[in-house]
Amino acid sequence: MKIYSFIIQIIAIAILSWLICLIAPWWSFVIIAFLSGLIANKHGAFSFWAGFLGIGIYYLTSSTFSSKGDGFEFVNQIGKVLSSGAENPISGILLLWVGTIIFAILGGLFTLSGALLLSNEPSNKIGSGKAKSRTKGLKLDLKRYQ
Repeated sequence: MKIYSFIIQIIAIAILSWLICLIAPWWSFVIIAFLSGLIANKHGAFSFWAGFLGIGIYYLTSSTFSSKGDGFEFVNQIGKVLSSGAENPISGILLLWVGTIIFAILGGLFTLSGALLLSNEPSNKIGSGKAKSRTKGLKLDLKRYQ
């Protein structure tokens, strides 16, 4: 059952990111990633990887389809500009993959942030669920220091 909700979250992030980027600025995908982490309320690696894969799929497909129209000429030109003076220019496909990795990491971090916002786990032991209090048995006598 966990794997199905994980896959559904990935697909929902990818589709909703595409839809919101049609009407909002390009960076609005992080809002979807954050809200997905907030609503799904998964912890740790599940939320990070759901955002990572969802935004990665969204960015790779949207950038590939938008670049496919001109035969990847635009991204190849950007690669030439970025590698000015070098014998072998940077490939446009490589730029698409680098952009995908960067956007996927952003998506994973924002989804994780949304999931941890409402987390009931203490911040010193994220992910374990069995955090022990470090102040147990520690008594401070503040009157002694006045």
